[in-house]
Amino acid sequence: MPTHRLSCRPPDEYGPDDWYWGMTAIESFRLVAGLANLYSAYAQRQVPFGGFFACRLVMVVAIIGVVVAIAIPRIMRASKGAVQGSLRADLRTLRDAIELYAAEHGGVFPAQDKKEQTFVGQLTQRTDVDGEVGTTAGVHAYGPYLRKVPPVPVGPNAGAIGVKVWNDAAFKVQENIGGGTVGWCYNYETGEIIANTDDLDDDGKGYDTY
Repeated sequence: MPTHRLSCRPPDEYGPDDWYWGMTAIESFRLVAGLANLYSAYAQRQVPFGGFFACRLVMVVAIIGVVVAIAIPRIMRASKGAVQGSLRADLRTLRDAIELYAAEHGGVFPAQDKKEQTFVGQLTQRTDVDGEVGTTAGVHAYGPYLRKVPPVPVGPNAGAIGVKVWNDAAFKVQENIGGGTVGWCYNYETGEIIANTDDLDDDGKGYDTY
């Protein structure tokens, strides 16, 4: 977030992160709030709509319009950026868990029986060297690698935690599978996992390629 205040720099010196007149985002919203309070104060005093007041009112509305027109797109971009960052973080967490499981189980990836329940169990519970889930001390000595499977944050299935387990030949995005409950696609042969969506980010990159 830019930290500079009101300045007299020429318009062509502002970068993409500059706000109107060099204000920060917080200052912009404070300006809007202050102008709204000013209008409210005038309205409560019931000042007649003379020429002086009408002129000020037009100025207030115009400034609010400019600030809002600048603020809303930036808020939307910031929101999208946060979602994309969340997807990258979730994928990193899932992939690290899968790789660690394989490292401790002789190079074998989770869910070799092709079942979602096995995938979730082997990553969120303790297992033995063969991947069997249990709680026997000294036997089930591996894991857990995740607290829970995170919900996918993007695409039409955003919020879904289901995992579709595929082999290498069938591995692909299928947004409609499972009635919208499948958030992730997992390849039990290679350990690859991706978001179950072919939506694109702002740069035209598919979320399934993250």
